[in-house]
Amino acid sequence: QTFLYQLADASRIPAGVNFDPRTGAIAGTPTEPGVFQVTIIILDNLSAQSWLVADFVLTVAPPITVEPCQ
Repeated sequence: QTFLYQLADASRIPAGVNFDPRTGAIAGTPTEPGVFQVTIIILDNLSAQSWLVADFVLTVAPPITVEPCQ
């Protein structure tokens, strides 16, 4: 069975992260901190009446800076 994946709002994915509509994978290295609400719509390619909505929260912490000891 083949599924199609869509982002409900692509602007909610952090910079540096990509969404693959063929697999539904969210991957990459975020370049901005923040909390991002992501909604993915999963469609059954064989039946236009079958679908699912999945909500996720991506939390990206700011980078950690380590200073050398003196």
